[in-house]
Amino acid sequence: MRELLPFVIVGAPIFAVVAVVFMTLLGKLTEKIDQSWKGRIGPLILAAIVCGVVGIWFPGALGLGLDVIPDLLHNNLTVTTIVILVITKLPLTVTCIGCGMHGGVYLPSLFIGAGVGCLFGKMVAALGISGGESLGIAGMAAVAAAVFGAPISTVLIVLEFTLSYEAAIFSIIAVTICTLITNELYGPSLFDRQISTKVD
Repeated sequence: MRELLPFVIVGAPIFAVVAVVFMTLLGKLTEKIDQSWKGRIGPLILAAIVCGVVGIWFPGALGLGLDVIPDLLHNNLTVTTIVILVITKLPLTVTCIGCGMHGGVYLPSLFIGAGVGCLFGKMVAALGISGGESLGIAGMAAVAAAVFGAPISTVLIVLEFTLSYEAAIFSIIAVTICTLITNELYGPSLFDRQISTKVD
Protein backbone atom coordinates (compact mmCIF):
# COMPACT_ATOMS: atom_id res chain seq x y z
CA MET A 1 0.00 0.00 0.00
CA ARG A 2 2.75 2.45 0.93
CA GLU A 3 4.59 2.07 -2.36
CA LEU A 4 1.40 2.96 -4.30
CA LEU A 5 0.61 6.09 -2.31
CA PRO A 6 2.99 8.42 -4.22
CA PHE A 7 1.53 7.20 -7.51
CA VAL A 8 -2.01 7.98 -6.32
CA ILE A 9 -0.86 11.51 -5.46
CA VAL A 10 0.86 11.89 -8.84
CA GLY A 11 -2.12 10.40 -10.68
CA ALA A 12 -4.74 12.67 -9.09
CA PRO A 13 -3.81 15.77 -11.17
CA ILE A 14 -4.00 13.61 -14.30
CA PHE A 15 -7.50 12.52 -13.29
CA ALA A 16 -8.38 16.18 -12.69
CA VAL A 17 -7.26 17.18 -16.18
CA VAL A 18 -9.35 14.36 -17.68
CA ALA A 19 -12.41 15.51 -15.70
CA VAL A 20 -11.91 19.15 -16.73
CA VAL A 21 -11.53 18.21 -20.41
CA PHE A 22 -14.66 16.04 -20.23
CA MET A 23 -16.79 18.73 -18.55
CA THR A 24 -15.47 21.56 -20.73
CA LEU A 25 -16.10 19.72 -24.00
CA LEU A 26 -19.56 18.68 -22.88
CA GLY A 27 -20.51 22.20 -21.84
CA LYS A 28 -19.16 23.90 -24.97
CA LEU A 29 -20.72 21.45 -27.43
CA THR A 30 -24.09 21.60 -25.71
CA GLU A 31 -23.97 25.39 -25.73
CA LYS A 32 -23.07 25.59 -29.44
CA ILE A 33 -25.79 23.14 -30.47
CA ASP A 34 -28.38 24.97 -28.34
CA GLN A 35 -27.48 28.23 -30.09
CA SER A 36 -27.40 27.00 -33.68
CA TRP A 37 -29.57 23.85 -33.85
CA LYS A 38 -32.21 24.45 -31.17
CA GLY A 39 -35.39 22.49 -31.84
CA ARG A 40 -34.02 20.73 -34.93
CA ILE A 41 -33.52 17.06 -35.57
CA GLY A 42 -30.07 17.52 -37.14
CA PRO A 43 -28.05 17.03 -33.93
CA LEU A 44 -29.81 13.74 -33.15
CA ILE A 45 -29.08 12.41 -36.64
CA LEU A 46 -25.45 13.49 -36.29
CA ALA A 47 -25.11 11.72 -32.93
CA ALA A 48 -26.72 8.54 -34.31
CA ILE A 49 -24.36 8.50 -37.32
CA VAL A 50 -21.28 9.06 -35.12
CA CYS A 51 -22.35 6.27 -32.73
CA GLY A 52 -23.11 3.90 -35.61
CA VAL A 53 -19.79 4.49 -37.36
CA VAL A 54 -17.68 4.25 -34.20
CA GLY A 55 -19.68 1.30 -32.90
CA ILE A 56 -18.82 -0.79 -35.95
CA TRP A 57 -15.14 -0.82 -35.00
CA PHE A 58 -15.26 -0.19 -31.24
CA PRO A 59 -18.49 -1.60 -29.77
CA GLY A 60 -17.06 -1.51 -26.23
CA ALA A 61 -17.22 2.30 -26.30
CA LEU A 62 -21.01 2.26 -26.82
CA GLY A 63 -23.65 1.98 -24.14
CA LEU A 64 -23.27 2.27 -20.40
CA GLY A 65 -19.97 0.41 -20.22
CA LEU A 66 -21.10 -1.89 -17.40
CA ASP A 67 -19.48 -4.85 -19.14
CA VAL A 68 -16.20 -2.99 -19.77
CA ILE A 69 -15.62 -1.26 -16.41
CA PRO A 70 -14.99 -4.55 -14.52
CA ASP A 71 -12.44 -5.54 -17.17
CA LEU A 72 -10.74 -2.17 -16.72
CA LEU A 73 -10.62 -2.52 -12.95
CA HIS A 74 -9.26 -6.08 -13.11
CA ASN A 75 -6.59 -5.23 -15.72
CA ASN A 76 -8.07 -7.68 -18.24
CA LEU A 77 -7.52 -5.41 -21.25
CA THR A 78 -4.41 -4.51 -23.20
CA VAL A 79 -2.98 -1.00 -23.19
CA THR A 80 -3.99 -0.48 -26.83
CA THR A 81 -7.57 -1.52 -26.14
CA ILE A 82 -7.83 0.77 -23.12
CA VAL A 83 -6.43 3.75 -25.03
CA ILE A 84 -8.89 3.17 -27.89
CA LEU A 85 -11.85 2.78 -25.52
CA VAL A 86 -11.05 5.94 -23.55
CA ILE A 87 -10.31 7.99 -26.67
CA THR A 88 -13.57 6.90 -28.32
CA LYS A 89 -15.78 7.02 -25.19
CA LEU A 90 -15.00 10.67 -24.50
CA PRO A 91 -16.10 12.12 -27.88
CA LEU A 92 -19.02 9.68 -28.14
CA THR A 93 -20.42 10.79 -24.79
CA VAL A 94 -19.82 14.46 -25.52
CA THR A 95 -21.45 14.15 -28.95
CA CYS A 96 -24.50 12.22 -27.72
CA ILE A 97 -25.23 14.35 -24.66
CA GLY A 98 -24.34 17.55 -26.49
CA CYS A 99 -26.68 16.68 -29.36
CA GLY A 100 -29.61 16.06 -27.03
CA MET A 101 -29.72 12.26 -26.91
CA HIS A 102 -30.91 10.73 -23.67
CA GLY A 103 -28.18 9.50 -21.41
CA GLY A 104 -26.21 10.45 -18.38
CA VAL A 105 -22.68 11.47 -17.62
CA TYR A 106 -22.15 9.47 -14.43
CA LEU A 107 -21.37 6.07 -15.99
CA PRO A 108 -19.26 7.60 -18.78
CA SER A 109 -17.25 9.48 -16.15
CA LEU A 110 -16.75 6.20 -14.26
CA PHE A 111 -15.74 4.50 -17.52
CA ILE A 112 -13.23 7.20 -18.51
CA GLY A 113 -11.82 7.48 -14.98
CA ALA A 114 -11.39 3.71 -14.69
CA GLY A 115 -9.69 3.63 -18.09
CA VAL A 116 -7.21 6.39 -17.26
CA GLY A 117 -6.58 4.87 -13.82
CA CYS A 118 -6.01 1.46 -15.38
CA LEU A 119 -3.51 2.92 -17.87
CA PHE A 120 -1.70 4.62 -15.02
CA GLY A 121 -1.73 1.33 -13.10
CA LYS A 122 -0.14 -0.46 -16.06
CA MET A 123 2.61 2.17 -16.16
CA VAL A 124 3.24 1.62 -12.45
CA ALA A 125 3.23 -2.16 -12.98
CA ALA A 126 5.96 -1.70 -15.59
CA LEU A 127 8.11 -0.32 -12.75
CA GLY A 128 7.59 -3.57 -10.85
CA ILE A 129 4.94 -2.31 -8.42
CA SER A 130 1.65 -4.19 -8.33
CA GLY A 131 -1.72 -2.71 -7.45
CA GLY A 132 -3.09 -1.46 -10.72
CA GLU A 133 -6.63 -2.27 -9.57
CA SER A 134 -6.36 0.26 -6.75
CA LEU A 135 -5.23 2.95 -9.20
CA GLY A 136 -8.11 2.08 -11.52
CA ILE A 137 -10.60 2.48 -8.67
CA ALA A 138 -8.93 5.73 -7.53
CA GLY A 139 -9.11 7.14 -11.08
CA MET A 140 -12.72 6.10 -11.47
CA ALA A 141 -13.69 7.69 -8.14
CA ALA A 142 -11.72 10.89 -8.76
CA VAL A 143 -13.17 11.65 -12.20
CA ALA A 144 -16.74 10.78 -11.18
CA ALA A 145 -16.51 12.86 -7.98
CA ALA A 146 -15.20 15.87 -9.91
CA VAL A 147 -17.89 15.63 -12.60
CA PHE A 148 -20.72 15.14 -10.12
CA GLY A 149 -19.41 17.29 -7.28
CA ALA A 150 -20.00 14.51 -4.78
CA PRO A 151 -16.63 13.57 -3.25
CA ILE A 152 -17.87 12.12 0.05
CA SER A 153 -20.63 10.06 -1.56
CA THR A 154 -18.19 8.70 -4.13
CA VAL A 155 -15.73 7.52 -1.49
CA LEU A 156 -18.54 5.89 0.50
CA ILE A 157 -19.74 4.10 -2.65
CA VAL A 158 -16.20 2.81 -3.26
CA LEU A 159 -15.97 1.53 0.32
CA GLU A 160 -19.41 -0.08 0.13
CA PHE A 161 -18.80 -1.89 -3.16
CA THR A 162 -15.16 -2.93 -2.68
CA LEU A 163 -15.21 -3.53 1.11
CA SER A 164 -11.56 -2.48 0.92
CA TYR A 165 -10.08 0.14 3.22
CA GLU A 166 -7.07 0.40 0.93
CA ALA A 167 -9.28 1.29 -2.06
CA ALA A 168 -11.21 3.76 0.12
CA ILE A 169 -8.04 5.49 1.33
CA PHE A 170 -6.63 5.74 -2.20
CA SER A 171 -9.99 7.08 -3.36
CA ILE A 172 -10.06 9.68 -0.57
CA ILE A 173 -6.63 10.96 -1.60
CA ALA A 174 -7.34 10.93 -5.34
CA VAL A 175 -10.81 12.46 -4.95
CA THR A 176 -9.57 15.21 -2.63
CA ILE A 177 -6.69 16.31 -4.86
CA CYS A 178 -8.72 15.94 -8.06
CA THR A 179 -11.66 17.90 -6.66
CA LEU A 180 -9.43 20.73 -5.44
CA ILE A 181 -7.80 21.04 -8.86
CA THR A 182 -11.04 20.86 -10.83
CA ASN A 183 -12.57 23.48 -8.53
CA GLU A 184 -9.76 25.85 -9.49
CA LEU A 185 -9.70 25.02 -13.21
CA TYR A 186 -13.40 24.51 -13.94
CA GLY A 187 -15.68 25.03 -10.98
CA PRO A 188 -17.41 22.87 -8.36
CA SER A 189 -18.87 20.40 -10.90
CA LEU A 190 -20.62 20.02 -14.23
CA PHE A 191 -24.03 20.26 -12.58
CA ASP A 192 -23.17 23.32 -10.52
CA ARG A 193 -22.01 25.02 -13.73
CA GLN A 194 -25.29 24.11 -15.48
CA ILE A 195 -27.39 25.35 -12.56
CA SER A 196 -25.49 28.64 -12.27
CA THR A 197 -25.79 29.18 -16.04
CA LYS A 198 -29.57 28.68 -15.93
CA VAL A 199 -29.95 30.97 -12.93
CA ASP A 200 -27.90 33.71 -14.60
